[in-house]
Amino acid sequence: MKKKDKSPQVKMPNFIPWNRDWKVIKKHAPLILKSAFSALIFVMIWICILYPLDIHFDKKNNDDIRFLIYPFAILSYVFFAGIAVGSVLKEYKILSRAVTANKKDEFLIHRDEQLPIKIHIFVATPSLIIIFYLMLYDYEGSRVFASSVIFCVTFLLILSWNIANEIDDFKKSTWFQERVLKEWYETDVHEHFYKKEEKK
Repeated sequence: MKKKDKSPQVKMPNFIPWNRDWKVIKKHAPLILKSAFSALIFVMIWICILYPLDIHFDKKNNDDIRFLIYPFAILSYVFFAGIAVGSVLKEYKILSRAVTANKKDEFLIHRDEQLPIKIHIFVATPSLIIIFYLMLYDYEGSRVFASSVIFCVTFLLILSWNIANEIDDFKKSTWFQERVLKEWYETDVHEHFYKKEEKK
């Protein structure tokens, strides 16, 4: 005789059931396409301008670019991008837990926080340096290889930038749109906590 399953049954999962499968792909496809289109612009600049005019660094500078400039730029990018993504994910989790636990005060404290502009600059600067030297690297006339390298690297850099910005703006999330009360968005944070202090 089988034992009766006494484990609690989840009636309302903490995700939006209708926002799954194809709808997830449909929703995030523009993010990938936008990044791919932006990367394609850099490729076209190289193919239409830099390659025909033979604009690139001398071949003797290739080693300097690979072993001096790229490692420093990549390490800087990884460091600051890691800080940016780690910060937005931490903030995202705090907000989602506050909503799940119905903690309005905690939600309001973190609601309007976003990445500082200086962090955006720290992430963008090494990205632009990597792309700049990538496009002026001497590929010795290998157009197909150069185009593929420029596209792949710029696509990943732009995609990571776009994803960080999307996560930073939690209001774009379907989960938050469905779970957060309209009143919580419209509440004036300073006025809310000022009134609470007055009541004490």
